Amino acid sequence: MEKRTPHCSLEKVRNLIGKGMIKATKVAYLNAKRLDFSCADMYRVVSELSAKDFYKSMTTYQNHKIWQDVYHCHLERYLSI
Repeated sequence: MEKRTPHCSLEKVRNLIGKGMIKATKVAYLNAKRLDFSCADMYRVVSELSAKDFYKSMTTYQNHKIWQDVYHCHLERYLSI
């Protein structure tokens, strides 16, 4: 299931990150590892997202009652080439 509006505000996500109450998906961890990103790097990227980076909200594959928001960021800002 998908929708085109965020399920959770970015402000709330940032607050949860600050409190250590956030959990990234397995796919997020695997992709971060491929980019040589640490957890701190992942959270820094999330903290710098804006509403214009929003892509979609979707339910998890394992549980159709759990929503996750998907954002697309511009990685060139974070990669050293």
